[in-house]
Amino acid sequence: MVCHGESNRDPDGSAVANLLSSVKQDQEWDQYLLSQVKQYILNANLEAADLLADRIRNPIVRINGFAGMMEEHQLRENLLAVKVLRARVGMERLRSRILRQGQR
Repeated sequence: MVCHGESNRDPDGSAVANLLSSVKQDQEWDQYLLSQVKQYILNANLEAADLLADRIRNPIVRINGFAGMMEEHQLRENLLAVKVLRARVGMERLRSRILRQGQR
């Protein structure tokens, strides 16, 4: 038995994929990810915080995540990790400038 409504379904799932894609770019989603990064930092799980920060798409929000990790590494006197994060912040700043110029 075939229902007439089934012809309106999205057989390849592209509607779901489009929705997920738009959520990834959403500022609120990035802010949620940042809050989770901060929670990982509070729980002293810097590796998980780092991995999750990489999933934040907005460069400014991502830099905020890096800042929290830098602060924790500074407290632990892990200077190499601080230098690496500074370099990543520099790359994100450049990426942000490039994105802004592309929007003009």
